[in-house]
Amino acid sequence: MRAPRNVGARGRVAVLRDPEGAALAVMRSAGGDPAPTPPASGDFVWVQLWARDHEMARAFYEKVGGWTVRRFVAHDGIDEGVFEAGGEEVAGLIEIPWPKVRPNWLPYVQVADVDATIARATELGGRVLVRGARLAILQDPRGAAIGVEQMSTAQEPSR
Repeated sequence: MRAPRNVGARGRVAVLRDPEGAALAVMRSAGGDPAPTPPASGDFVWVQLWARDHEMARAFYEKVGGWTVRRFVAHDGIDEGVFEAGGEEVAGLIEIPWPKVRPNWLPYVQVADVDATIARATELGGRVLVRGARLAILQDPRGAAIGVEQMSTAQEPSR
């Protein structure tokens, strides 16, 4: 979608589409990856690939990123997995449960209070697509989706 280019002192980036059409950016950082730090409210904490063909996704991301997939069947029979690299969980993989949703990468942001975040989002014209006890998938007024996840006091994702 966008050829590799330098982005100042940050490094080099390109924007791609995977075989199912999900867009993603890849980057080679000029200074290396930053050391992990505990997430704060408002930080991105997870990303999940919503795909129709898990075998294609597994094969593609294994070749492109060196990731492996640990798969399991989630609730209600929806196939879900976790991409791993170097023994670390790096992203989720989920079967798209609705026919009108296109393959995509869904980012999740940590929030202090999922109920307050939902209330504020709907107040601003957004809507709730999925609601769990400690997470939600929200859609903004223009149609973009984002996941919000309330972290536990131990700073562990509720996944």
